[in-house]
Amino acid sequence: MDNKEFRLIKSRGPVVNLNRTNKARMIEAFLEDYLSEKIQGKKILDIGCGNGQIGQYFLKNDNQVSAVDVKDQRLSPSELVDFNIVDTEMLPYRNETFDNIISHHVIEQVQNQRLHVDEMIRVLKR
Repeated sequence: MDNKEFRLIKSRGPVVNLNRTNKARMIEAFLEDYLSEKIQGKKILDIGCGNGQIGQYFLKNDNQVSAVDVKDQRLSPSELVDFNIVDTEMLPYRNETFDNIISHHVIEQVQNQRLHVDEMIRVLKR
């Protein structure tokens, strides 16, 4: 492997090799450390939910999970997750709806990153 290939792989970071359950655990640990509380009984939005496994993981501990993506790629759709297809940065939720928002590997995919962040702020509880 030449240096250019190595730099490309190295720049993707350690998360690239984690399965979805381990990514969900990593996100959960980060949130719990930052918030100094257990992620329990929360309303969570998973933006860019992909195969749906991260949102499924957060259903535990009496959490309510909503998820959005540009298409439905969920491996095992669940009635417990409120899923919506969105094709814009605009989120189909009321202001201050969610306690936590997960937007993992999404911002680099959206056209209007400022609007993406503004929409997350809008639907996040104060």
